[in-house]
Order: sequence, then structure tokens, then C-alpha cells
Amino acid sequence: MKILLIAFGVLALLAFLALLLTRKSKPVDTSLATYTGRIEDYRGDKKLVVVFTASWASVWKVTVEELRKLDFARFDLRIIDESTEHPEIKRHGITLLPTVALVENGRITKSIPNLTRINQIKDW
Repeated sequence: MKILLIAFGVLALLAFLALLLTRKSKPVDTSLATYTGRIEDYRGDKKLVVVFTASWASVWKVTVEELRKLDFARFDLRIIDESTEHPEIKRHGITLLPTVALVENGRITKSIPNLTRINQIKDW
């Protein structure tokens, strides 16, 4: 009986680990984005704000609500989701999600992790 309980416990643990390792995170809603191309290819006449994020990032819900207040007459917005574009996040060296960045000439010039108020980027 004891061996059976141990075997069941080990099996349950392995099933839990398999679930964690194979689970895919839910994609972020990117419908707010006004630009969907590569950062390096941006040639618009506005400033480009890029958000590196993931649905599991705890501050994302606050950040997206603040980004709705973005002055879209001055800025284009690109949202890069970790669940679908992980290599892009890694290529830009982003380690904290969500991070809001200003991109000029294809390079990040300013960034703010965990944006909670739109006025944090008022000087951009």
C-alpha cells in the first residue's frame, strides 16, 4: 500500500510538471497596435512606442489601459507578445515584462518597465 501511494504521488508530480512545461500562454490582444511590422523597418512620421509584454505579466492589464490614453496623433504603437515573438524580445535584450520603449532609428532609446501611468512617457 505504501509503495502504491508513493507511485501515485510521483505520477501526479510528473503529470503536473508535464502540464507546466507544455502549457502555452494565452496571446496578448494586440488590436490596440497601430504598427505591426518589424521595429527596424518602421518609416512612419510619428514616434514609435514598442511594448514588450506577455499575458502572464502582472502589470500588463494596467499598462494596456494606460496605453489607450496614448496620443496616437504623435505616436505609433507596436505590441510584441512573448508568447508569439519571444526571439524578438530576446534580440532586444528585454528582461522585464512589460517594458514600454521608445524606438528611434530602429533602436531603443528610452524604456520604462512596468508602466502604470501614461504620464511616465509624457516627455517622449
